[in-house]
Amino acid sequence: MRSGLLRHVGRGLLALEGADPALIGAACNGASLSCVSAASLLGWWVLAPAGPVHLRCDRALTLPDAVLHRGRRSGHRLIAAPREIVRDAFRCLPSVEALAIAESAVVCNAVGLETLKQEFSGPRDWRIARLLETVRRTTASPLEVCARFHLLAAGFRPQEEVLLPGVGRVDFLIDGWLIVEIDGYAFHSGRTEYRKDRQRWNCSTSGGLVTLRVTAEMILHSPVSFIELVHRTCRTWNPLYPRLGPDAAGAGGLGPRTGP
Repeated sequence: MRSGLLRHVGRGLLALEGADPALIGAACNGASLSCVSAASLLGWWVLAPAGPVHLRCDRALTLPDAVLHRGRRSGHRLIAAPREIVRDAFRCLPSVEALAIAESAVVCNAVGLETLKQEFSGPRDWRIARLLETVRRTTASPLEVCARFHLLAAGFRPQEEVLLPGVGRVDFLIDGWLIVEIDGYAFHSGRTEYRKDRQRWNCSTSGGLVTLRVTAEMILHSPVSFIELVHRTCRTWNPLYPRLGPDAAGAGGLGPRTGP
């Protein structure tokens, strides 16, 4: 402590300089980080900033600047167990944000998919169980999670990571003819990558396929516009589409829309 390597942060608690404030807060309050706060610290996919710290505690606390999740915690852990982080996320966050956290945990092998399915096997967890059925261990980014979520919610049944002859692997293929590619935050900057990208586009078009290039911003911040774009494309290129699919976008739940 004299050298500045450690500092006193609470009764019986010492912390290294530069220790994460959220972990210090959890230790001082006898709680564990959970939900989006824990996911962010662990490097899992988080779609929105954590904001107030999320804590899991096994006793009554009053912390106006924190979101509290009641449940069992290990006395020697400052971060909740992975399955508990996912459980708190589904109880607290919008479905698509919780799904991104859950899928990230599965992709990085922090928790098994079957373990999560058992965790949400109760009769009241049927909506979460249906979402977990869409989780893929090979998903490459949270943008794919979001796009799949909104496509399924609108009634589409996209194929993922499809390998097309002459084109290569595409993010999504709908009805065998509509390719949906997601442009992330990093774009091709080299001339070689540019040529390869255009060659893929030309091969798909000359083969009778239609390609939509969707930005990360649209997926994350304008999902309704994204689904409307897919519907409009289907109506334009498939004259039978009005009898085959819904006419309006809908991202309120998983599965096709029903009713008028």
